[in-house]
This record gives sequence, structure tokens and C-alpha cells, in this order.
Amino acid sequence: MPRQTLKTFLNDYHLIFSLLIASTAAIIGLSLLSEFQAWSAVLVTALGFGIYYLAMWICSAEANFTHDEQTLEVTLFARNLNIYRTLHIPLATVRGFGLEQITRGSYSIIIYLANSDYHKFSVRRYSEAIELEAYLSTFLNKLTKDTHPKYPDFLSGFAFAIKKVAFFLIITTIFAFIIVEYAKFSNFLTFILCACFNITAWLFIIRKPIKKALFRFGAFYVFPNLFIYLAPLLAIIICWKTEEIRSKPISFKKPHELIAERPYLFYRFDRTVINPKIIDVSTYVISTNSNSRERTFNVTHYFATPLASVDSIRVNGRYNIWLVKTFKQKIRKDLGVELRSNLIQHFHNETKIEFENLFRIIPAFYKNNFNDRIANQLLYGNLNASKQNYILVPHWEEIQVYKNEQLKEIYLLVTAIIILSLVGCIFIAVNR
Repeated sequence: MPRQTLKTFLNDYHLIFSLLIASTAAIIGLSLLSEFQAWSAVLVTALGFGIYYLAMWICSAEANFTHDEQTLEVTLFARNLNIYRTLHIPLATVRGFGLEQITRGSYSIIIYLANSDYHKFSVRRYSEAIELEAYLSTFLNKLTKDTHPKYPDFLSGFAFAIKKVAFFLIITTIFAFIIVEYAKFSNFLTFILCACFNITAWLFIIRKPIKKALFRFGAFYVFPNLFIYLAPLLAIIICWKTEEIRSKPISFKKPHELIAERPYLFYRFDRTVINPKIIDVSTYVISTNSNSRERTFNVTHYFATPLASVDSIRVNGRYNIWLVKTFKQKIRKDLGVELRSNLIQHFHNETKIEFENLFRIIPAFYKNNFNDRIANQLLYGNLNASKQNYILVPHWEEIQVYKNEQLKEIYLLVTAIIILSLVGCIFIAVNR
């Protein structure tokens, strides 16, 4: 009987060992590193690749393919795990096979069954995969984008994908709206819940029907579909911005009246006292998670000053309502440490003057930012700040101008969702 071998690995065990090693590495890393360092991103990336290939080595197996007139037999032996498997695949149940590029540089031999199921054998050596492809071609049909029985051309496959993705977008967008409008979770938890729902909805609304429609593996694999099930997360931001556009500012005579009321998004006050030349608190935060390919890193400068009702601002006073404004700066990475520090300090001094000059004109309205973590940390322990502080962001433009800017951003986000979804549909159609 003809025989062909392929060095592969057990995909199910590979996932298990990857998760176990990653969890162990994360626990060790969190216990050894008290805070995120500048080189941590490089270390995490290196560990990610190392974990992937270590798990691959642990689960490595040799696959032997043999066939007769009725059956394709595949024997798998994972030496490191001492696991031996034998698959008997009746040729009558096989629809065809393909050598598929799963991700860039990663290939798998996939044997498709007539009932829309499949057997996947990850490739470790591409040269062996080419030899196995030639061997399987002698008795199995090789499936391509032109051999699909129902969608032989791109447009028909693309139209089918659009129908599924459109329904998926409607469901996930409604869910995001419900979570944002009624649940009122934290931003992080909102994204996590919506991401989990999106993936679950994708499994049933897109992946399962496309798989049953006999599309090839790349059409329903998790990574090529990233564009589809992650795009609706932008709907969360759209919901937030829509809420801002619908909100009307509440007016109080004095700022301290907001403490006794439930939180509102926008505020206006009849009487205010602001004097950043008397009291201002400031800091700056250097971004440590910038892309390694970028030539610059970001520095965010924070300035805060108290907002009082009718009394003048006093150095020995204690205030619990603060106005916070941020300024962004970009610094080139190739500059020396001393020059970077000087540039940051110079920018900080300049923006401090700009911050003080802004309040020569009373702001038109104020936006609620009570949960600003960095601003609250900035005020924590300050002699002029209370234990519980209310953070407001001042705005000098008219509120309708601000809302018009949010509307423009909504249009851009909707466009991004449509483009990302269409890109996902293209991946599906190409892998029909």
C-alpha cells in the first residue's frame, strides 16, 4: 500500500499546553515584575512565540497516510506524550482535500468530508506537505475556490457572506446597545461581555452556516474572521457617543450642588470661581506600550485646578470639585535620556501657562469624568483636595459644536465597521 508521512502536532493538546504554559508564565511574571517595564512588551512577544513553539514540540507527532480502494488510514504517534491514534476515513465520505494557508507562513492539510466536517493536520515542514499533497491528489479531489458546487464565482460567495454578516451585525449591535444603555457596567467589563457575545454569535450565525455551505477552512477559521466579530465592538463607542449627543447639560447655580444629585454627563453653573494661578496640580504620564516600530512615544500631561462656588480660591482651602485638562506630546525614541527629560519638562512648563490662560474665559460647559483614574491619583493626598473628588473636563466651545464633532466620529466608526465587515466577507468569499 502506498504510504506518505507528515510531521505534524496534535492540535487539541497544543491548545491545552499553550494555555498551561502561558498561565504559568503569567503567574511567574506578575510575581516577579511589580510594574510594566519598557522592555516588557518585547519580553511578552518573545514568550508568546516561545510558548507556541514549545507547546508544538511537546505535542509533535508523525502522521502516516495510507489508502486502499475504500479507506484512507491515518496513524498519528506523539512520542513525547506517548499518544497513538488511528483514523479510518471511508473514501466515499470524503468530499476532497486542500493544502491551506491558515495564517501567514502556517499551513495545514485539511480533508473535507461530505457532511461538512473535516480533519485538520497542521504542517511543520512545507516540503513534506507538498509531497503529501501530490500523494492525496492521486485518489482525492483537490478543492479550490473554483470547485465549490454552489458558489463557483467570487460574487456569489461574497453575496452569501454579506447576508450572514449583516444579520450578525444587527444582533451584536442591538446587544451592545442594551448593555451600554441599561447595564451600565464599567468600560472594560462592557467590552469583555460584548466580545464574548460577538464570538458566540459568530459561531452560530456565521461559522456554522458557512461551514455547512461547504466553504473551505479559511472561511470559518477564527483568525480570518477577526475583522467580522471584532468590528461590532466599535458599536459600543458609537452607543457612548450617541448618548452624549442625546444628553442635555443640567444647570446648577453653584458647582457643589452636583454632589447631592445623581451624576449627569454635562453640567453648566451660574456662579463659579476658578484661579489656576493660585492652585494647580500637575503630572505627566509616559506611555510604555507604544508599538516597537514607532519612532516616537507619547507623553500625556495632566493639569488640575479646583472649581469653587462663590469664595475666592485659597491655598489652604480644601476642594472636592476639580477641573482637569490633558495635553499630548510626542517624543522621538532615538533621543538621549537627558534631552527627553528636558523636552518633557519644557513642554510641561509651556502647557502650564497655556492651562492658566485658558481660564481667562469661563468654560461654556463641563463634562463628567468622575472615574478618571489618573486624575484621582493625582489629587490623592493633595493638601487642597478632599478624600472624594469629582472630576470635570472644561469645554470652551458651544455644546452643539462638541456634539457635531461626536457625530462626525460616529460616521467614521460606522464606516470602519462596514469596511472591516466587508474585508471579512472577502476572506470568506476567497475561501469558498
